[in-house]
Amino acid sequence: MPLDRPLAPAPESSTSRPSDQQREDRNSAYSMIRAGRRRIAGLESCLELLLHSHLSLYQAHLEQLRYTSTMTSAVTFPRGQKEGWATVTEPASGVWLLEMHNFQNSPDNRLEPEFIRQALLPALDYVELAWHKAAKAGTHKGGSLVITGERKVGKFFSNGLNLDCLPAYPTFFGDYYYKLLSRVITFPLTTIAAINGHCFAGGLCLALACDWRICRAGSHSAYF
Repeated sequence: MPLDRPLAPAPESSTSRPSDQQREDRNSAYSMIRAGRRRIAGLESCLELLLHSHLSLYQAHLEQLRYTSTMTSAVTFPRGQKEGWATVTEPASGVWLLEMHNFQNSPDNRLEPEFIRQALLPALDYVELAWHKAAKAGTHKGGSLVITGERKVGKFFSNGLNLDCLPAYPTFFGDYYYKLLSRVITFPLTTIAAINGHCFAGGLCLALACDWRICRAGSHSAYF
């Protein structure tokens, strides 16, 4: 959908029409959504950061970009683990990078209950809190969250769900997976899925929950 296309209001029932205040609140919300979509902070820096080795044709242009990190080291999740299942960094001011590398339990970065509960959801909470602190301090108001797979090898974004875990977690979809998707869909920052490897099934749904998707040459996704 083009960013400037007016958002169609919900159909109004003849028996229950919204008040003037409700219309004003709704139009204000639409305006905020459109404005937020225009402030795609760090999109070009994400391209350089995640895809630079695959954009040789644009290398001369990308070499002109310079960014200063505001985080001295990666924050790992679960917290306290040296080799976490996910890390968060801030490679550019107002741009947070959430990197998934759940290879200890799944060789292809699958989404499973404890990975979601102990790593991904806390990482999202951490980024949102960091953004609120930066906005309060006046450092920056806008921002973006980039979600990607492990970057050293870059073979998998996420290969879906770990179905072997489901018998032990009968409420997996409602208590874990759908909660993760809902959290990403309603995240207050612009979300970008940097698809740097295989992206199938449940992993593709995670990418679709983001506002933007960037796919490097050679990445494979399943569409349905």
